Amino acid sequence: MGVTTAHSRDRLFANSASSSAAGSVGVRRSPAPIIDIGVNLAAKAYSPSALPAIFSRAAEAGVTHFLITGTSLRGSKDSIALCKAFSPGGQRHAEAGGVKVAATAGVHPHDAQRAASQKGWVAHLRTMIEENTHCVMAIGECGLDYNRMFSPKQVQLDVFRAQMTLAAQVRLPVFLHCRDAFEDFAAILAEPEYASIIKVVHCHTDSDAKHLDTLLQLGVYVGITGWITDDRRGRELAEIVGRIPLEKLMIETDAPYLLPRNMPRPWPSNNEPAYLPWVLKKVAECYGISEVEVANATTHNAKTVFKPRPRQSAAPPH
Repeated sequence: MGVTTAHSRDRLFANSASSSAAGSVGVRRSPAPIIDIGVNLAAKAYSPSALPAIFSRAAEAGVTHFLITGTSLRGSKDSIALCKAFSPGGQRHAEAGGVKVAATAGVHPHDAQRAASQKGWVAHLRTMIEENTHCVMAIGECGLDYNRMFSPKQVQLDVFRAQMTLAAQVRLPVFLHCRDAFEDFAAILAEPEYASIIKVVHCHTDSDAKHLDTLLQLGVYVGITGWITDDRRGRELAEIVGRIPLEKLMIETDAPYLLPRNMPRPWPSNNEPAYLPWVLKKVAECYGISEVEVANATTHNAKTVFKPRPRQSAAPPH
């Protein structure tokens, strides 16, 4: 997850009611194509046999692409493997239902200490990225998390900076996470050597307007999830989300977490990309504009940022 205050992850189509393998849910189709920029498709909540139905429901909901999140070296390898399997030429491409997938590769702050203990971890990550340029569209999920401190602060800082430096070298965007660490996080993003990097804050739930303004001044893209649909925890975020220019906005599920709370009951056990239209609906309400406008803007932004880059990259420092 991205910029957040202290919280726990919840378990997370528009014409009729329907039922799915995930349980009876309200079916809500987006009025325009949308892209889910954050899906933890390798999560244990999703069995391999369930994935074709997840893709099928996503396609029915109007979700045309999703970005599979990598959060550790091993997890990034798994995300890349899923991307390859469901992409053209992959052994499961026929099961993708026309949905296109890409992946991120990186180390979440929770996993920073484990990664840092592995000799040559940055070189390993770089090789993983450069051998899979058709799949890996960003470095991350990376950043800082001082809430539960699963990795020591200095280790988090070092691992985050290493990934920012790598992103500058291989010319990829960064897919960012921040929780209770905003000052250090923003300071690193503002460092001159990282100015050229495209930055996307994943799963922004921070309701501090000043923090949001700082991110926008740094030119950051902001991803909004189902958190905004929670009347209790997401109300303050809903009040400020309209400060984000449409050209800097993206939407995501962070599935299987953060189920949109504006869905009709009974709620399924897990979130999935098919429920992204509920996030779209709430965001459009917050902006006071049509869902089509939000869908068109966020889809354009995601396609602009998450796209294959040339293989050429800057040489690593000696």
